[in-house]
Order: sequence, then C-alpha cells, then structure tokens
Amino acid sequence: PSGPQQLPNKRLAWHFEQPERTSNAGFAIAKYEVTGAADTKTTPPIRLYTLPNFVVTAKPLREEIKKMMSFYEERFSAFPWAGINIVQLANNFGGGYAPLSGTFMYRNVFGAKVGGQGYSSFSELTAHELGHQWWGNYVRPLSNGDVSLSESLAEYSSCLYTEIELENRNQLIQDNLSFVYTVGAQDDRPMQATNVYSSPKYVQIIYHKGATVLHMLRHELGDDLMHKGLQVYVANLGRDYAKVKDLRLAMEQASGLDLEWFFEQWWQRKGNIYVEFAGRVETLKDGKYQVKLRVKQLTELAFRFKLPVRITYADGSYEDIDLDVIPDDKDDRIAVLTHTVDKPVRGVRPDRTRKLLRRFIHLTPADVNLDGLVDGADLIETAFRVNRAIVWKNNFFPNRLWDELFDIEPSYRIDADDVDLVVSSAGTTAVPF
Repeated sequence: PSGPQQLPNKRLAWHFEQPERTSNAGFAIAKYEVTGAADTKTTPPIRLYTLPNFVVTAKPLREEIKKMMSFYEERFSAFPWAGINIVQLANNFGGGYAPLSGTFMYRNVFGAKVGGQGYSSFSELTAHELGHQWWGNYVRPLSNGDVSLSESLAEYSSCLYTEIELENRNQLIQDNLSFVYTVGAQDDRPMQATNVYSSPKYVQIIYHKGATVLHMLRHELGDDLMHKGLQVYVANLGRDYAKVKDLRLAMEQASGLDLEWFFEQWWQRKGNIYVEFAGRVETLKDGKYQVKLRVKQLTELAFRFKLPVRITYADGSYEDIDLDVIPDDKDDRIAVLTHTVDKPVRGVRPDRTRKLLRRFIHLTPADVNLDGLVDGADLIETAFRVNRAIVWKNNFFPNRLWDELFDIEPSYRIDADDVDLVVSSAGTTAVPF
C-alpha cells in the first residue's frame, strides 16, 4: 500500500498496488491506522491495518500471525510473497477473504485476547486466510471442480494449526460432524464435481468435508509423508494452475504409494463412511486373546479406510492400533477384523478421536465402547446417573450414544460436568427428573 492521500472530505485513502497478476481484488472503506510500522524484524514483513479503536488489541495479534506463518513455512514452503497485509473490514459481512499477499477479515476478530475471549475465532479464521497464500494464490485451482485445492487445503491448514499449536481438535471435529450430520443425499455432491457450487451445502462439502478428507489422508500417510507431499505439490505447481490430479501425483511422488483409490472415493464419490459394528473378545488355546470386530458398511458402495482402534486392557493399560478395511470390491460390505493380544481385554473403542468421516452404529445397546459392560461410559447412562434427561433441539448429533467430543477431562468417562458441556454447546436442554 501507498499513501495516505488526503481527500476533499478530509478522509484518508490508501492505494494498493499488486506487484503480482491476480484476478482477486479486495476493497475496504474505513479510516485505518497502521498498527505499528512494518515489522522489519520479520521476513516477510507483516502489516496490520485496523480501525483506530482496535489498535491496542490488534498489536499482540501480530506475534500470533508470525507463529502461523512459521508453522506453515516449516510444513509447506517459504512464504511465497514479499509481505503480508492484514486488513480489518469495517463492517462484519462474511468472514474473510485472501487476495494475493493480503487478508481481509471481519472486524470482531481483531478484538480477540491472546489465549482468551475470541482467540479461537481469530486463530481459526486467520490461519485459514493465511493458508490461502499457498492454496489458492501460489497454487491456483484450474476449474470449479478443483476448488478443493483452495478452500479444503486452507481449512485443512487451519485445523492442523489449531490441533498442533493450540492443542485443540475441536475445529476439525466440528468440521467432521458438520458434513456427516447436516448434508442430505439431495444436497450432496462429489468434491470434484463442477457443479459443487450449486449445492446449498457447498461450505459443508468443500470446507468441512474437504478438510476432514485431507486429515484422513494424513492418517493414511503419517505427518512426515503428508507434508512432504504438500512440499512437492508446491514445488511442482507454484505460480501455476493445478488440478486435483496434480495433488494426487505429488502425494504419490512423495510417498511412493498408489493413492488413486483414495482420491477416487473421496473426490469423485459422494457421502461418508457409515458402518455397523459388532465385536467380541475370544480366549485362544495358547492363553492369548483375539479381538474380533465385524464391520458392516451400510453405504451403497463400500469404502476403504484405515480404522484406528484403542484396546483397553484389564490392568488399565491400553494400545492404539490401525486395522485396514480393504473391500475386495465396492460391493463387499462386510469385513471381519482380528487382532491378537497377550493380556485380558476390557474394552475396544473404534476411532475414539474421530479421525474418520463416518457414522458408527454399535450393536450392543448402552455399550458404546464395546466392552460388554454397562459402565457409565456413554451418554445415555450418564443422563440417568445424574438424574437429567437430555432433550435434543436439532438433528446435529442424532446418535444419542455418541460421547467423544464431550469428555472434557478427558477421563474416558462422561460425567455431570461433561453433560453441562453438552447442554451449553450442542443445542440441548437438561430437564431434571
């Protein structure tokens, strides 16, 4: 930016010159103050433009923006532009948008207190918009069917930052559940569909499902290969247009794996994993124990996925494993997974941290963790134990046995404090009885 220019009405105007060719343009009309001069200690420099009454609260946020940029540079590439301008929108319309080398974000996030009120909104939105400097600006999607290369990757980046740096997976879990429980068949589209924009659930498909799918790819590959793949993608396509196929080829180049099956089922097909579980533990003749899970897929076409499972032993210890669900063909909907262990097993919990884009049905009533005990580990039992009936106001969490998000200790038991969280954050009321 250059200026300011004194206008006849005594207002000030800045002129923005784009040194790079771009079709993105952002306009904000307000009386701005630069929150300090350009930070010359930072490469690239960071400038904040805010309304005068936000200057004090906005200054500490620059340090948070530095952390985000360093986090991305470590995993993706060096910041691709000469600097970054963070501009506050005078009015709160929309959330934010990111033309090349800049971000425009709604007013209130600049009032966030670091680590306090409003900080999660600031960090999630800012990390998303900064992600666009790589995904959407440095590597640009070629067509409507490739929009996930912009919005899905930016949301993935934001969820990754909040998970690792802020040690909070809530953004990723909410994205996951938002698609699974709100997108009906009539509104669903494949992520790679050229008409994905026409769906009223576009945000849930591209932002929320897209970010979750990329995290599932991270689960398949591991962190190192996932981010090596993104580095290859940036190196191959920087300052160019890309197709979804280009992302797949970069991931295959980095990992040495054939990932066509993963991109086909998640980018070219609709829906999510929908599974019915039954399980038991058998004692073997040699004194060992075999965990046996029967997995029945309820979707028209079967999905291939890596199922995270936590096995809890009678002595209180536990083991986390991954079991591959690989259908022989897309119509092969039933699989029996086995795992042999040396110690007596108390519980078996599939996908306890919700890494998969899925809905699970457990066939043992009031026994969500498949341990054969009605032990207070699920939401229905807890409601009775604390003498409250949970009344659901909406359909966001239709599975009444679901409990992972609300174990706030975490103690792997849902207690009265956890139920309070359900009441306050999930659109419910608790009725004493």
